[in-house]
Amino acid sequence: MLCIAEGRRTGVTLRRIAAGLYGAHTMQLANREWRASSWHRAFYRDLKDAAFYQNGGHIALLQGLKQGGDILAA
Repeated sequence: MLCIAEGRRTGVTLRRIAAGLYGAHTMQLANREWRASSWHRAFYRDLKDAAFYQNGGHIALLQGLKQGGDILAA
């Protein structure tokens, strides 16, 4: 997720970030094949989670708020 977040911050295309994570063969897939692949689903799930962490979600996770835990938990 950190690689995805950093790649987005520096302006790297999403497909190129995915190729770095899942292998260069993802760049060779046609758009339809890419969108239908399990790599696409995994990548966008990680992209969403990366945005969560960038927006301060890591603090809520440490406090247990994402799981519905106690706000005072360390």
